[in-house]
Amino acid sequence: MTQTSRRLLSLLILWNIIFSGSTSKSDEDIVTEDEVQDWAMQLREYFYEDLALKYAGAREMETIVQSKNPIVKKIDGTKMVLEFASQMEEMLGKKIDAIKNIVNVTEFSNAHHTYDENLQFNYYNANFLNQYENGTLKEGYNELALIKHDTLGEINWNVSTIQVPINIYKADPDILNGIYFTEPLNEIFWQNYQNDKTLMYQYFSSSTGFFRNYPGLEWTLGTGETFDSYDARERPWYLQASHSPKDVVILLDVSGSMTGSRLAVAKKAIETIVDTLLDDDFFNIVTFNKRATYLEECFEGYLVQANADNKGLLKNKLQAVSAEGIADFDNGLTTVFELLAKFNESGRGSWCNQAIMLLTDGAVENFEYIFKKYNWPDKKVRVFTYIIGRDVKNAPPIKWMACHNKGYYAQIATLADVKINVMQYIHVLSRPMVIEKEYQYKWTNVYLDISGGNNLMTTVSMPAFDTKLERANEGILLGVAGVDVTIAEMVKLTPSYRLGLNGYVFAITNNGYILFHPELRPTFYNTLTHTREPKPNYNSVDFSEVELFDESVIINDTIGETDDVLRSKIVEGETGDYTLYNVTYRLGKNDEWRRITNRTMIYFFTSLKNTPFRLGIALEVDFGLTNITYTNKLDMFPSGDDLQHDNILLDKCIYCEIPEEKGHISQLDAIRYHQGDPAFKCNREAIKSVLEDAYLTGLLQEQWNGKSFESQNITAAFVGCRSGLMRFHDQLDNRTLSKEESTLDAEFFQMAASMYEYTKNNSHYMMWIPHNESSGTHDGVMAISKLVFAAQNPFKAVFGAVGIHVSIDAIHQKFKEIVFYHPLEGVVERYTKSCTCKSDVIHCYIIDHSGYLVQSEVPSQIGKFFGDVDGHIMKQLLKHNLFFQHDAKDHQGMCIKKIELMRAFAPSLRSLNFFNSLFSVFNYASIFLYEFYRFLFNFYFLNFFEWFKGLNEDLFVESLGNEPTENYQPCDTATNLYQRNFENRKSNYFNQKVECNSTDSILKCKRRFHFAGINDTNLALLVVVDSPDCSCDLEQFNITKTEVSYKDTSEKCKRLLFQKHRRRPPQCHNFHKDEDSKTCGNAFKFTCRSPLALLLFSVVFFKM
Repeated sequence: MTQTSRRLLSLLILWNIIFSGSTSKSDEDIVTEDEVQDWAMQLREYFYEDLALKYAGAREMETIVQSKNPIVKKIDGTKMVLEFASQMEEMLGKKIDAIKNIVNVTEFSNAHHTYDENLQFNYYNANFLNQYENGTLKEGYNELALIKHDTLGEINWNVSTIQVPINIYKADPDILNGIYFTEPLNEIFWQNYQNDKTLMYQYFSSSTGFFRNYPGLEWTLGTGETFDSYDARERPWYLQASHSPKDVVILLDVSGSMTGSRLAVAKKAIETIVDTLLDDDFFNIVTFNKRATYLEECFEGYLVQANADNKGLLKNKLQAVSAEGIADFDNGLTTVFELLAKFNESGRGSWCNQAIMLLTDGAVENFEYIFKKYNWPDKKVRVFTYIIGRDVKNAPPIKWMACHNKGYYAQIATLADVKINVMQYIHVLSRPMVIEKEYQYKWTNVYLDISGGNNLMTTVSMPAFDTKLERANEGILLGVAGVDVTIAEMVKLTPSYRLGLNGYVFAITNNGYILFHPELRPTFYNTLTHTREPKPNYNSVDFSEVELFDESVIINDTIGETDDVLRSKIVEGETGDYTLYNVTYRLGKNDEWRRITNRTMIYFFTSLKNTPFRLGIALEVDFGLTNITYTNKLDMFPSGDDLQHDNILLDKCIYCEIPEEKGHISQLDAIRYHQGDPAFKCNREAIKSVLEDAYLTGLLQEQWNGKSFESQNITAAFVGCRSGLMRFHDQLDNRTLSKEESTLDAEFFQMAASMYEYTKNNSHYMMWIPHNESSGTHDGVMAISKLVFAAQNPFKAVFGAVGIHVSIDAIHQKFKEIVFYHPLEGVVERYTKSCTCKSDVIHCYIIDHSGYLVQSEVPSQIGKFFGDVDGHIMKQLLKHNLFFQHDAKDHQGMCIKKIELMRAFAPSLRSLNFFNSLFSVFNYASIFLYEFYRFLFNFYFLNFFEWFKGLNEDLFVESLGNEPTENYQPCDTATNLYQRNFENRKSNYFNQKVECNSTDSILKCKRRFHFAGINDTNLALLVVVDSPDCSCDLEQFNITKTEVSYKDTSEKCKRLLFQKHRRRPPQCHNFHKDEDSKTCGNAFKFTCRSPLALLLFSVVFFKM
């Protein structure tokens, strides 16, 4: 405002005072509407005219774009999703071809192999490679040359390597014969790779336990591991391909005889069983003594999906189980049989295998009458029994139950026995599929690679069968082959420049779980360990937990439908489109929730053939349904000269396929120097868009060069384009500009888009204080950004977004110059600093559309949420509809919870009385002698360290205490986020006198607030005038995320039992008429294959 204008304003205000009849004001009315409006007008002049219009470059960029005669075309979303799906199917089909080759070679080689019990040969054991002492290779180790690969680490392309789990003897004849007959896989691995250079790891896991991995590598321990516990047979890709889905009820005997180590072993066995269950399985856990009890009361009468949340819940509940009373098998077995029958009739569950898994220390009868009543003659429910402990005198009835119900029986004496015995049930369930020779390739949910990287993966797997005629009815599974596919390889087929602003691609499984989605956040920052770690349930996040819809909106002109309609259509594999209104999106990084916006989205979807996956794209109605081309042909634009600058960045899209032999070449350099090289396979359409945008933004750069950014303390100027190209002014510092994130996902692009979404008016500029998540504060700048459109009647499309960063210190100085000044100061004695923001009772703020402070008289408050500064006034802004509240839930939250480690069965040895101590000594001695002979027998089968580990756990399991520990657990969190109501006319100007409580006075204090919008921006001036006589209590009104507690039992159970729509896998192999179920397990018997070994180890033992 000029000096002349201020004098005129002073005269007008003075005239109003003289002729108003009074010059007196109450204390809280010392600031008038005219004065606040004057400040707001001056702030608009500074923010909008002096900064945004002159320096942001939106008008200049739009003029440049329009001068090139843009052609705006409508996008056919259905055609696009079908195109993307076709490309993905072709790519995934190559992985299926590769895995078929692996299975064919495995089966052929096995069929022509003659078993040799004395087979001896050398192989590359991944655990015994490249270890030297004094420059000499250690005995028992092999040398393998390794080369560095960007994604896979240090590898060898010529051979595969073998990993053998620690609980398996690596020289066992079964292991050696299996390794030997799979040696030909080295050649097929190499051929597969030559046919498809995008192949990652290829591998085969034998049902006997060894794991052949290609390319060859040296096996390393995971973080925190002291020994190699990896067993490929426990991985989802193996389990899915090895057998069909199942409904399982685990029945645990908790009678008094199950106390002590038996209960500890039984719990470990149940945890192992639960870990083998997959998303297509359903299960429950029932305990019994005199009565049958469901482990989780909400699950009574139901089976629940075996997802990460339900498995985690029941495993945690299991820790609190204790043993007492007598065992009523009649009650327990009747309960679980009736549960399975009722659940099967309900139409839910797997509709395939059904099984009961009984864990007990024995029974005095076999309860044949129960099996006759519920399971014979069809025997549709398999019964697997596990006798716990070393005493087998009551084992025969338990074995009978398994053998007469197509199951398997095993004895689990110690913790070391758990894994090898539990896994036997997998082989039993695989028999019908193997006998039928029904091959199925299965795809896993998304997972993070085990190498410790952050690559998201999926795996396709396929079983290999023993095809020898003499063993046909035994249904022997040789193992499972697997091929990895990175999610990045799938996503790169859907480049962001095709999707436009706020468009994205996603894929979900037949269960509705996310395979990939921009809102999937698989890791979190653990403040206890100060590391970023995977979330326990990251691979079972539902589509409805990332697409946050308003539940009471109009969808397709129909009231009352919800996002479940869309989800069901996609899960069913339909091809179509669907529109949803008021879809809520957060604006923030990682787990940050600071701002939200609502969008109208149209979803296009289809299924991916030969997979359980469904592919979708989501396009914003405002921005995503149009695209830009130009009348100029590509050869009319410069051929890349505009890319020859260091101030250009490119999105993470794949514009050119860079040959491996070319080494490390960025996408930008590939376009600069190799776009014409056929070896690079560049996308011509994408390159054309990049070159066009480089040329157009180069013209903006020329205009930047003529501007004095430093005079306004502007630290960065930038423009981002739909093609993924970003240019920044290289004559500025630019240190506060993030150059790592995707262009279209960059904060300045997203914030500019949300300004249009709020107001539907592209004349407004978005202004905010960028938040630095790592530091928890700001970087000392305010950001300004705005969308740039290309228009061709009747359509318009987003070209990009422009923006600048301005020093907060400079803005703060300007802010004080405006709000610390009064037009009549020095003219009328009454108007001194007490009438401006210099006053102790007048507080002035600039807040943005989400309630965050852009400016304050107190610099330390800048960037904070206003409710943290003055919660009382924030509530008034909500009450008068100047802001409205969003109740935002995060279903991917992590909360710190106390976890209590339950005592296994008894106090520690030190707390026992003398007799108990003496008994324990004899007990420990007997356990040790038993374990010694067991060790002698198993040495040929079990690695010594696993035996020792099991013994150690048995002896000292009772030393576990009840000490609680803190750890992160998955949870739902909620927060209230706020948004300015631009549609409310009061948002332009509003003032109100309000009362508040005060600790200084028994009377109510009065204060007044003025709210004035700063036109053409998202900002508002807020002036709060307190009474000088008493001070208000400033309430806390923060936006901290808190855990959602489901304390009400009915609400908790409703949530736990709610099952969203899913589609069952198409194949089920649960029985075969030729199945040989005579081999149904044995109790442990001490035998030794080598008397000489027994003598040798006895001598060694007694010399110790």
